[in-house]
Amino acid sequence: MRKTMWIILGITCAFNIALWSVFNRPENPEPGWSGTFNYVSFSPYRDGQDPIENRFPTPEEIMEDLVFLKDKTKGIRTYSSLDGIEAIPGWPRAWD
Repeated sequence: MRKTMWIILGITCAFNIALWSVFNRPENPEPGWSGTFNYVSFSPYRDGQDPIENRFPTPEEIMEDLVFLKDKTKGIRTYSSLDGIEAIPGWPRAWD
């Protein structure tokens, strides 16, 4: 009885591993993908800037980032409305 249980357990484990390996094969990303994202999360902080230490991006740096994203996404999402980010909705759209 014990031997049969171990055989069934071994077959079940082998089947699970084989099934897992079939559905989890690595894939190469599409080469040369040139689409656009619908929306991206936008945080304009650059190297050396830190909201905790009160070093925020300038409005010019934020606009540079928005212009850079213009052809890569249809829109942005911000998760803050402080420290310079609050001006983004009132600016002329970088996408225009």
